[in-house]
Amino acid sequence: MGSDGEVWIVHATDPPRHVAEPRTEEEQGSEAGAIELGLRAIQAAADPTGRRVHVWIREGAAPAVILAVAAEVDADLIALGTRGLRGANRLLLGSVSTEVLLRSGRPVAVVP
Repeated sequence: MGSDGEVWIVHATDPPRHVAEPRTEEEQGSEAGAIELGLRAIQAAADPTGRRVHVWIREGAAPAVILAVAAEVDADLIALGTRGLRGANRLLLGSVSTEVLLRSGRPVAVVP
C-alpha cells in the first residue's frame, strides 16, 4: 500500500448465542460505546499522519464481516490480530484469523 492508501478499522459485533447471565441493554450499550471510543481514538491518532482512516462497526460473525468489508472496499491486505484461545489445532492462530486465512483470496497478515 502506498502512502495515499486508506485504512479501514472494522469491529464485528456478534452477540453470544448462549450466555449464563443475559446482559442488560445498558451493559451492552456501555461495552459498544467503549469499543467505539477506542476505535475513534485510533482514528484520531492516525488522521494527523495524512492517512485516511475509516472506522466501521458492523453486526455479524467476525470472519464474515471482515471478508465482506474487504470485498466491499477492494482491500489490498487484511491485517488482523489473534489470541489463539481455542483448541490444540489452533495454538498459533485464533478461529477468526484461521477462517479469514482459509476463505480470503487476498493477502492476510496475522499479528499476534
